[in-house]
Amino acid sequence: NSQSCPRRCGSDHGIASRNDSARVDTIFEIAKCDVCVNNRMMTLISPASPLVLFGCGNMGRAMLDGWLASGIDPQSFVVIDPHARDLPAGVARHDHVQSAQGPFTTIMLGIKPQLFENLKADIANAVASKGLVLSLLAGTRSGTLASAFPGRDIVRVDDRSVFGNRGGPGAG
Repeated sequence: NSQSCPRRCGSDHGIASRNDSARVDTIFEIAKCDVCVNNRMMTLISPASPLVLFGCGNMGRAMLDGWLASGIDPQSFVVIDPHARDLPAGVARHDHVQSAQGPFTTIMLGIKPQLFENLKADIANAVASKGLVLSLLAGTRSGTLASAFPGRDIVRVDDRSVFGNRGGPGAG
């Protein structure tokens, strides 16, 4: 199941099997190329193991739209955001984490950083004990995330490091 990147990174991103630590290595490996991000996201999430977006503002929505445009099943996403409206058909939405069916294996923090302190306990309770936390929280330190999500794999990302200033997955 090996797959070479058709774009610029030239890496072999296919893996036949992986464990939890390899999952984090894979996120760092694919951060070089938006095509690789899309290809790997297709292996990390599915309707049975959805990516949960806590907050779906401008950046989160751009990422969601890009992943959907790349062919990922809309049922592979759950949005937890009381303000998210007009989501694509098939994407589940909940106003609050308590109404969602967790625990979740892979989550993405797309809330405003100033909201994190008040929401972190509820979010932490919704993440599986060996879960993966992708953080888009600007200015939030790794130590802060590690103390909020003990035992979970944490990856801090932003639009410049992951998508090379092209505006989201599938763009460019």
